[in-house]
Amino acid sequence: MLKELEDYTWFPKEFRQWQMEFIGSLVTWLGIYKPLVPEIKSILANNSVFAIQDTCSGTGLPAIQVHRSLNAGTTLLLTDKFPYRRGKPASGILFSKYRVDVLTMQTDPGIFYTMFNAFHHFTEEEQKSMLYKWAETKSPVLIAEILEPNFFTMIKIILTTTIVQLLTAPFIAPFSLKRLFFTYLVPINILTITYDGIVSVLKSKKLYQYQHLINSVEAEGYRYSVHKIKKITGNIIYIKGNAS
Repeated sequence: MLKELEDYTWFPKEFRQWQMEFIGSLVTWLGIYKPLVPEIKSILANNSVFAIQDTCSGTGLPAIQVHRSLNAGTTLLLTDKFPYRRGKPASGILFSKYRVDVLTMQTDPGIFYTMFNAFHHFTEEEQKSMLYKWAETKSPVLIAEILEPNFFTMIKIILTTTIVQLLTAPFIAPFSLKRLFFTYLVPINILTITYDGIVSVLKSKKLYQYQHLINSVEAEGYRYSVHKIKKITGNIIYIKGNAS
């Protein structure tokens, strides 16, 4: 099965960080996940949770932007299999310095789990495993995806990872001369991010495929549903899980 370069342990740490910083910065600048804020507020209001744990966080920028828009007192914990070392603690936001693999971590009904644009990295069996685990502990969940397997998305990703990256590289924080060197002079950064973007589109799913996936997960007292928000900048497909 195709696999993104950033998911391999041998992939250089700096290239993984640059990729996460580019994607995190772009979705933050565009406010891509802001339409999910009302849904997340509703989930928080209808569940007794003491914290939000974002999984596969990368830089954590998407989750941080959403969290700040919530105006809620709930703590946000950012976790990843490859912990982001440059994150700084902020009020109500914590970076886990430990390796947290979403496939093997323990779940808690008092935690609301989120995942932004990372679900497609996993095989269908791994996706089912995660869904079953959250359902068993009746933990509230929201999984958001912004990729769909179609021609328009593929062209958009190729243009974004090449032209947009060339235009924005000097403005991505934290500033790095090494990032610029491997973007403009020796464009390995362009090649790796474009490759991962193409693979991610190929591994993404359509709405009906996510519906088929959640229908295959049977758990008493728990319900998954899948929804789509249509936007000019790109659609959002999200899976919501709640105790029923």
